[in-house]
Amino acid sequence: MRSCLAALLVVAAVASAPAQIPRPAPTVAFDDDGFDLLLRQIRSAQKELVIAIYNLSEPEVVEALLKAKRQHQVAIRIKHDKGQATQEKMAIALKLLREAGVEVTECRGRKGGMLSAMHNKFMVIDGARVITGSQNWSRNAFQDNWENLILVDHPDVAQKYLLQWKKIE
Repeated sequence: MRSCLAALLVVAAVASAPAQIPRPAPTVAFDDDGFDLLLRQIRSAQKELVIAIYNLSEPEVVEALLKAKRQHQVAIRIKHDKGQATQEKMAIALKLLREAGVEVTECRGRKGGMLSAMHNKFMVIDGARVITGSQNWSRNAFQDNWENLILVDHPDVAQKYLLQWKKIE
């Protein structure tokens, strides 16, 4: 009788447990394959892109962000490293994004000093996916450097990155 009751309790617990939603395995891209992965994710956004980026100067990435904002009304919020904003290509990119209504915020590192950096490189797509890695969004990074990006399709991970983004000042 006890074993029958125990078996029923196990069956009831399993039946009432929330079903696990299968998630795709992370997508990994190296070097210039990262460029394609990044552009696909920007173009796939339906609601929001939340970005923390050290260097954003690649014209095709900027154009994809502008198109997402203008044609698809995607809300875009960017935090970037203040020191990098003095570079001509990045200054031009940030100006274009601001003029299009993108929320752009300059940040420093955690210590706030001149030598500290906001060195993150991630984007949260629609609160559900995250793309992150070593890759800056610059021509050099995409064409010349050994770089990597990983796409994680998991809302719990995306929420952790959104919390981190909110902490960046």
